Amino acid sequence: MKVFTNPEQFAANNKASMEALLTVTDRFFTMVGRLMDVNSSFVSGLMQEGIARTTVLVSSREPQALLFFPAEWVEPLMQKSANYAHDVSSILADQQQGLAALVDARIGALRLTLAQELDHATRTAPGGSEALLEGMKSALAAGYAAYDQMRTASSELAGIGRTHLIGLSEEVVHPVSQEGEQSALKGSDTAPR
Repeated sequence: MKVFTNPEQFAANNKASMEALLTVTDRFFTMVGRLMDVNSSFVSGLMQEGIARTTVLVSSREPQALLFFPAEWVEPLMQKSANYAHDVSSILADQQQGLAALVDARIGALRLTLAQELDHATRTAPGGSEALLEGMKSALAAGYAAYDQMRTASSELAGIGRTHLIGLSEEVVHPVSQEGEQSALKGSDTAPR
């Protein structure tokens, strides 16, 4: 059985790991709370909009108003949906950034511990084990490089995904609003004078 070179550091790492776990749990519950707020606001807005539109539809006395009703209703619905998607993506992006910072901190602590343990092993290892220790150092360096590349790629992918989501929501809302404007113009052209 290996004797730890620094039991205090081992205990500190365990404590830091438990604190990180508590932080992740806290961040998760905060994210769930924020998502619940966004969801309830979205659903409440949809219900209020539906009640308002239904009231307008029922109280309308002109048949021509029924022709423009779907376009007038779809545009706010699409805008609310785009805002909802933007809010959810912002919450998830915040969560991803927070977790990435936490993981980076824990990886940094692990790197430090492994470097200290490897340094201790280098000083106390019997002769002839230099090749093994160099192999371990190379493997760790390769692992660190792979982690850094993965972290960079995931950050870029998250940014690209968020950008595309925002762009897609704008592309969907913009044509709908133009369609509503065009149908309103057509309706005013054909309306009896």
